[in-house]
Parts: sequence; C-alpha cells; structure tokens
Amino acid sequence: MVMSCLGGIVGWVMTQISTREFLGYVEEWVNGSYQKIGSMWPQKGGWEKWAQSEIGSFILSQDSTCDLLREQGVYVSKRKDADFLLNGMSMTASDKVVVELKCQSFENYKNFKKGLEEDISKLSRELKPGFSGADLLVLGIYFFQHSDIPPYFDKKVLDNGEVGMCWAIDLNS
Repeated sequence: MVMSCLGGIVGWVMTQISTREFLGYVEEWVNGSYQKIGSMWPQKGGWEKWAQSEIGSFILSQDSTCDLLREQGVYVSKRKDADFLLNGMSMTASDKVVVELKCQSFENYKNFKKGLEEDISKLSRELKPGFSGADLLVLGIYFFQHSDIPPYFDKKVLDNGEVGMCWAIDLNS
C-alpha cells in the first residue's frame, strides 16, 4: 500500500511475479513441506486445493505485494477457473501468467499424466480472448516412484528424492 504525505491511503501497489519466480517459490515451498505433503497425498479426495492454498500463502508471506490470485475465471466456461492468475491487475495480457496446478495423489497417480495433458488442452483452447498472449503454465507436483509425465515437460526431482516438480510453459502464446 502506498501512503500519501498526509497519511491517507493512495492505493495498492502490486508487484509482478514472473513464471520463473513462481516456480522458484513453489520449489521452496515443496522443499519445506515434505512431511505435510507426505501426510496429504494418500488422503481420499487428493491434496491439490490444500497445496494451492498453502502455495499462495507461502508466496504472499515472502512478498505481500505480489499480484497473485487463486481460482480466477479466465476460461470461457463459467464453471472453470484457473488455479492461479499472476499479475492479474496488469492491463496487458502479455504480463499475465495463467497457472494450472496438478498434485499427484495416491488415488490419481495412474491418471496424473492424463490430467497434465488435459490442463495443457484447457489452457490452449478454452481461455477468454482477453488472456490471449498471457504466459501459460501447467505445473505438477508428483511422487518420484509413481512418475509418468509427458516427455515435453521439464522435470526436477527435489531435495529428498521422493517428490518432484514438472512443468510446461507456453510463453506469451
């Protein structure tokens, strides 16, 4: 928030976050959350919404002015929301980043790859026209022993060797 010389509130100043910065924050969060993730991944119903909330809170705890929103209506269908929208306050679509998150769970580990591919399709075919030109990111958090990931995704096995991140980015599509 910016304060005027008279002490009144002028407005919010939001800082933009790049796709790479977002990935760095998620990696940092995963590295600090192994025990919690290990207790969440076998639970019925999955852990994606929990992770989404935790990741958002973690990033905002690192930079409270970061322009990061969850569950945003960026798709033509009103029934679908993006997991994250970065830089949503920007008036320029090319500054925005639309993020879909997939968290592999015990119940969905056989369908994890399919889910990643479905998110790629959703981002490439179902966005509102106002998001044309935004960076598009599909991010997966997976368990190394159950990894079946599309070959065009970048991958990184994280510190304990049990958990990994995978991602595909379409920059300013």
